[in-house]
Amino acid sequence: MKKILYAEDDKDVRELYVFLLESEIECEVTQVESGNQAIEKLKSAENFDFVITDFEMDDGSGEDLYRYFTDELENKIPFFLISGHTPDEGETLKNLLQDNPHNRFFQKPINGKEVVNEIKSILNFKKIPFAVPEYCRIRIVTFVLLPEIAADVYIKINDVRYLKIIHKNEAYDRAMLAKYYQKNIKYLYIERDELENFTASLMNMYAQKLAGPIESKKEKTHIQISSVEGIQNLLVKDLSMSEHTVNLVTNLNKSVIDDIQAQSQLGELLQNMMNSNGYLYQHSLLVSFVACGLCIEMSWNTESTMEKLSTAAFMHDIDIEDDEVARIHDLKEIDDPEIPPETVEYIKKHPTRASELVVQLPNLPPDVDSIILCQHEKPDSTRFPRKIGGVKMAQIGALFNLAHQYVNFLFKNKMSPEG
Repeated sequence: MKKILYAEDDKDVRELYVFLLESEIECEVTQVESGNQAIEKLKSAENFDFVITDFEMDDGSGEDLYRYFTDELENKIPFFLISGHTPDEGETLKNLLQDNPHNRFFQKPINGKEVVNEIKSILNFKKIPFAVPEYCRIRIVTFVLLPEIAADVYIKINDVRYLKIIHKNEAYDRAMLAKYYQKNIKYLYIERDELENFTASLMNMYAQKLAGPIESKKEKTHIQISSVEGIQNLLVKDLSMSEHTVNLVTNLNKSVIDDIQAQSQLGELLQNMMNSNGYLYQHSLLVSFVACGLCIEMSWNTESTMEKLSTAAFMHDIDIEDDEVARIHDLKEIDDPEIPPETVEYIKKHPTRASELVVQLPNLPPDVDSIILCQHEKPDSTRFPRKIGGVKMAQIGALFNLAHQYVNFLFKNKMSPEG
C-alpha cells in the first residue's frame, strides 16, 4: 500500500483530496495542516512514497517543507506542490520540476482528479503495480457529510465478501455510521461503477461549501458557543459566577473545541453534537463551565488543568447519540424491566468507551481519559463503571465528578439553560 503525506490547512479541501486519493488508489494518507507538522512526520520512521502540499499555511509553508525535503531527503520521492503561486516565486522551489522528474506543480484552482491521475501515471512509469479494486474504499466520515448517498454502501466482511448497509439514494441513520466508527471501522465501500456519480455528488457539496458566502467552521463554532446566552445568564445570575470567569472559560472552550476538531478523528461527531444544541451539548458545555469555575475558585487554575477539564467535558459523552440515554446518570435509573439489557450495558460501559476513544487520539492533553472514567462514580452502589469512591479518585477526577453531579442536579431541577 502506497503511503502519502498530505499538508493542507483547509480541512474541507483536505478531506476532498483524501477522498479522491483513497477511492482511486490503494493508499494510506497521513494528513497534516502545516509545513512544520509535515516535517515532523518526515523525521519519523515512516517511509512515504509521495508528498503533496499546499503553499500558504500557518506554522510552516510549502516552501519550508520543500527546503527540508531537498536538504534531508535529497528528492528521493515525488513532491507535488498545489498553489496559486508559481514555483519560481520561491528561492527553494524554483528548481522544483528539475530536482526530480516526478515532481509536479499544480496551479490553483485545480480539479483534484488531476493529482490522482498524475500519481497513477508515475506508478505506471515506475512499473509499480497498484490494485484497481472492484470496491472503492472511502472514509466513514465522508458519508456523514451527505444527506443521501448516490451509491449503495457496503461494509467489508473479508477480502471477498462485502455486506450492503445503505441503499442508494435512500435516507439513512447517521447514528449507525457513528456506531461503526466507534468499533474502529474507519472505511466503508462503494462499487467502482458507482464512483463517478458518488464523486460528482460529493464535489458538488464541497463546491457549495467552499464557495461564498461561507463562514469557516471555526467561526461557526465560536458564534454558536458565544450565542448560548441562556447558559451564560444561568452562570452569572443564578450561580453567581463572575462575568470575568464566564468570559475566560468561554474563550478556553473555543480553543479546546478547535483543537478537538483539528486534531481528532471525532471532530465530525463533536460538530454534530454541537449542531443539535440539545441536552448532550448543553450538558457538556455547562460541565466545562462549572469544573473550570471550581478550579478558579480554588486557585487551581493552571492552563494545563483547565484545558484537561474542558476537553473531558466535551468528550465524556462523545459516544452517545441519544439525549434521553445521556440523561441517565446512575444505576437506579436503569433498574427498569422495560429498558432492554443491551441498553443497560451500553450505558454502563459508555465512560470506558469514551475513555478508550480519547486514548487513541493524538495531541489531546494527558489524563483526559482518566478524568472521563470518574464522571459517574459515587460513594454508594449506584456508581459505575469502576465502582470506586472519591478517596480512590485523583483530585482532578474528583473535581470533574463534582461538577458533573452538580450539573445533573441543575438539569433535574429544571434549571436548564432554557429556564
